[in-house]
Formats: sequence, C-alpha cells, structure tokens
Amino acid sequence: MIHGKLVTIETTGSNKKLKEEIQLRRDIPISCQLLSCGGQQLLDEAAPPSGCTILVTDFSPLRHKKDRTEIPKTEERGITLKQLQDLISFMDAESKAWSVENETRLESFGMFGQC
Repeated sequence: MIHGKLVTIETTGSNKKLKEEIQLRRDIPISCQLLSCGGQQLLDEAAPPSGCTILVTDFSPLRHKKDRTEIPKTEERGITLKQLQDLISFMDAESKAWSVENETRLESFGMFGQC
C-alpha cells in the first residue's frame, strides 16, 4: 500500500529489490522508503514476506534538498519552525490513511487517544 492505495508489484529477491521496483514505478527514492508488514519494519537484506500486504511509507515530502545543511555534531542539531510545520503536515496526511480497524487495534494496546 502506498498512500492508502493498493499497488501490486511482483518481485523476487530482497526487500531492496522491491524498493528499486517501487522507485521505478512510483518515483519514490529508495532512501525515502520504509517498508513494513504487520507493524514490523522490513530490512533491505531480507526477502519480502509471503501473503502479507506491505505498507510503503514515503518520507520524500519531508526532504528539502535546497535548504539542507549537514551538521556533524548531534548536540548542535535543531529543527526550524518550517521543518516542524512540514513534519506535522506529513503526519496529518499519513494518519488519514488509517482505518477504524487500526484505531481499534491501537486502542487495545493503549496507544491511541491518550493525553
């Protein structure tokens, strides 16, 4: 599933090969893809699980190449207000793909609706 849309892609090999196919078909950079199945992240070296709908999370909307600066020291890094607004917009857009079923499952684990 990409942005809530079911996309069928036949591939053999590793999850990395699957990411390459997704990049070719959907123009999502490999470095911006996160593959998961059943709430578990899929590692690039592993084979795609059979019989599972794989969720593709596209993080490319959060990538701004023109205003990107490398800061080597973690303790000196920060986030601008614009980056924070982009992150909130991204999370809001991604959360709209959740279904009532997922909300119910999250509530049962105590992970939803708490302040």
